[in-house]
Amino acid sequence: MEELRRYFESFEVVYIQDQCGNSEILPYFRSVCPKFREYRLYESDLSQLALEAHLMILEIPRPIEDDIVKIREILKNSNYWECLILSDDFKNYSLSRIAFSHSIVDILPRKLEASDLHNLTRFLLGKLITRKKERLAHEYHRRLIEQEDRFFLIRHKGRTVFANRPLQRYTQVKQPSEIDSLNEREIPLLAKLKEFQGAGRQVWQNPYNKETFLIEMGVEDENGESMGVCWRVDSSFYREKRQEPLTRIRFTEAFKDRLVVRNVNDENLYLLCIKVENGRKILEDFGALALHEFSKELVEYSTSFAQEEEPLCTFWNRDFLVFLLENRQIIEIKKRVTRLFQAIPSYDFTQGIVPFVDLAVIDFRYLSPNDSLFFLDRFYEKNYTPQEGKRIMVRLSSAMHGEGDENRQAMFYLENIHSKEQTIRILNLYKGLSVHANTKILKIKEGDIYVRAEKIQRCLMNIEKKIVIESANLPRDIRAEVKYVDKERSFAILCDPSFMEFSANNRQYSRVQCDIRIPITLSSGRYAYTGEIIDISIQAIAIRYRSTISRNILQSEARLHFSLPNISFENSLVKLAMNGKVVAIKSDEDGHTRVVVMIRPESPHDGYLLEYIYARQKELMQEIKKIGNLAFR
Repeated sequence: MEELRRYFESFEVVYIQDQCGNSEILPYFRSVCPKFREYRLYESDLSQLALEAHLMILEIPRPIEDDIVKIREILKNSNYWECLILSDDFKNYSLSRIAFSHSIVDILPRKLEASDLHNLTRFLLGKLITRKKERLAHEYHRRLIEQEDRFFLIRHKGRTVFANRPLQRYTQVKQPSEIDSLNEREIPLLAKLKEFQGAGRQVWQNPYNKETFLIEMGVEDENGESMGVCWRVDSSFYREKRQEPLTRIRFTEAFKDRLVVRNVNDENLYLLCIKVENGRKILEDFGALALHEFSKELVEYSTSFAQEEEPLCTFWNRDFLVFLLENRQIIEIKKRVTRLFQAIPSYDFTQGIVPFVDLAVIDFRYLSPNDSLFFLDRFYEKNYTPQEGKRIMVRLSSAMHGEGDENRQAMFYLENIHSKEQTIRILNLYKGLSVHANTKILKIKEGDIYVRAEKIQRCLMNIEKKIVIESANLPRDIRAEVKYVDKERSFAILCDPSFMEFSANNRQYSRVQCDIRIPITLSSGRYAYTGEIIDISIQAIAIRYRSTISRNILQSEARLHFSLPNISFENSLVKLAMNGKVVAIKSDEDGHTRVVVMIRPESPHDGYLLEYIYARQKELMQEIKKIGNLAFR
């Protein structure tokens, strides 16, 4: 049993049961499969829910016509590798037709001996492992095609259905279907690729730029599909064409030389700056190797939007790419950079990374070389005045600077995450306690976001009516309203997403709100204030004061005195004192003031503090479970 469970850890299993189903097979699969989900056949919108699983099991004791219709709808809207049907009437003609049309692995009786059940599980596991190997081989093959220097094009009944990335970059399209609408006079190579008049090879020269291509064309098969492959005769072209970033020192020297030439010849000179705002999140979630591969792809893709000659470029910082653009007209630069900004989030980067970029084109007409380079660092740190930005940075499309509808921007990033099947993290803060879980977006429909959620998360959604979404593929955390929580099944519907100004979980350590009023005294220099604790962690304490306090204590050292519940001490209270630093002061509309102090607890006070936080966390978890049991009975 344990051996099977270890193998099934890699696969998700969905079990759909009739209302009266009571098969002994259900608990067996529930114990063997760690990633196990079960549903009822007649749940209201199960057919509309896009189920995804490696293995799907349908248990239908005696199928009636309504069951057959329901099964067809579920299989039609679901995505699975293998499917099995269990039924007392396993020779039913309608079930056999469904099995044939949907490639069901088998229809078996519901009552199986233990040995038969064990053999069936091993058989299904073998098919899943084989399918996984096939998927890996297919993925490797796809990547080889995508990374080839050659252009690949597949057409089905006169329409383009596939074009690899080199061809998409060459034609500057996002989707293969867009190739059919391109002007073949501007890109004559497309006309040759679309001919497919017969098999064989042909050498063809572009009449405009004299590039020579070797084209291999295939004949249409019985399904109406045909493929064309072409590559430049000079196989070293791509290796010479591909841009390699310069070191920062070499780029600086080249930049200063270009500035001198520009001053003499009065030529145009601009810097295109691409800052990856979520670079740190990419590093944390995907690792240094993935960030390195992503950086190379970003250089290559960004270069494809330049003009014919290769621009000089460098990584000014690990997540800050700078291009030197010469002899360009600003109108043309605006068009190209706007297209680049709109295309980057949809581009298929390594491991499905979705970067959030901030682009700017900087004109150094009135700056010296040293001031120009110094401004690059200030731009990276966003340490410049609006007047400087208005004078030096070229104004681009308003869509590039987030001036559109914030809800639409947030939805744009969530759709990208959903299309790339990336994992997100949903977060609730219940009385200071951070409750989070990794999940996936099931679907997005008419502004509604369907997410998978476990019981405790759904319980908190039902209480708070809001949720926070975190991901390495988001520029900032997203707050969303909870539209619907399903009490029986593990999904919820969110709506109205918008970006948060600050991270929802800036304070890294777990924090809790106190269940009773706890007074606290803060002393800093000649100032002393008494308030009450809002929430507390091993790293920081948030305090509420009923009146305004002096902002002179901001960023100053402070001394805190307070007591926490502890049954080991007299009066069940332990007195604590610790040093800290005031890092935030904010006044509320009701006249109260909130202060956050970063603390440095010392022994033994750090132990008492940890003991209280741990005990309070257990109380809050019990409280959540109790509320959940009442809400989901």
